[in-house]
Amino acid sequence: MDTRRSLSTTAKALIQFFWKGTKAHPKYEQLLEAKIKKNQKLAGTDKVDFAGDPHTSDKDEKQRASGQIFKGSSRLTSVHVYENGDVI
Repeated sequence: MDTRRSLSTTAKALIQFFWKGTKAHPKYEQLLEAKIKKNQKLAGTDKVDFAGDPHTSDKDEKQRASGQIFKGSSRLTSVHVYENGDVI
């Protein structure tokens, strides 16, 4: 099951969020969208692919959602969005 959601703050800035293999998690989408708006290097972002549900790992016990940020067909960067609002 893949879930697609689109959030927009203006008519120009539409970001589609894809959650592969899981339901959408709007909290993580909102946290990431706020960070993208503040980062000029991510201007023009139009798609974010999240890989599965938010998770932890043996090396990092903090809950996070992992994904990739795209502008068109070009991957800009990978991303980890933490429930506390940190985006790395």
